[in-house]
Amino acid sequence: MTSTDVVQDAETVSVTFDSGAVTEGKVLGKDDITGIAVVEIQSGFTASALKHADSDEVMEGEVVIAMGGRNGITLETESSMGIVQSQSVNTHTVQILKSDTSVQHCKGGPLVNVAGEVVGIITNEQQMYTESTGINDAIAAYDEIVDAGKVTRGMLNIQYRDIDGLKPYQKNEHNLSLDLSSGILVTGVFGNAKDILQVNDVITAINTTAVKDGKDLRKIQYDLEPSQECSLNILRDGKELTVSVIAE
Repeated sequence: MTSTDVVQDAETVSVTFDSGAVTEGKVLGKDDITGIAVVEIQSGFTASALKHADSDEVMEGEVVIAMGGRNGITLETESSMGIVQSQSVNTHTVQILKSDTSVQHCKGGPLVNVAGEVVGIITNEQQMYTESTGINDAIAAYDEIVDAGKVTRGMLNIQYRDIDGLKPYQKNEHNLSLDLSSGILVTGVFGNAKDILQVNDVITAINTTAVKDGKDLRKIQYDLEPSQECSLNILRDGKELTVSVIAE
């Protein structure tokens, strides 16, 4: 697993292991939405795999390490330690972990926690920070690419916050019941959803499947098809409504 920026439009790439062994890899596919690409290799030997954690459990302020590629001069692997500055989702509802780690040539590399478990795949590197796709979403993309060579999913095209992560005063700001403990609060609407959903709506179910948090939403979306009509149970101004949105 690596990033789309690493493979770009190549059909094959060269893969170098820590042992110095070099082999050719076949690009099975890539997904521009998550920034994930999959390369198949025939190494001829057993390669160790890192364990991964649940990226939805990553907390802001958690210590992480960004692992980069080899320095072109010293040939040593570079890394940078920092903290998670934010855990959010983009308009495609892909989990993005932003950390104040700074290391060159780290795209496609792992973001790991202090236990050495992968929590993200680095897809964007800047001078003062990196952004990583959460490993949960990266694995979902990986599985589809291995099975079908590409990722096909429908999206609701919204931004949101988990209800269970809101403080009481934040619930008051959004006119929500203090007893409300699950669902996702819509904070931005785009595309097809813009004419149906409103900011401050709370989505509680999609196609009769309960949505307790953003993790549930992202799992559901991986099973949606583009242009599929979705039935959403929402709370709006304290009233229960059912609306239909066409996935994009």
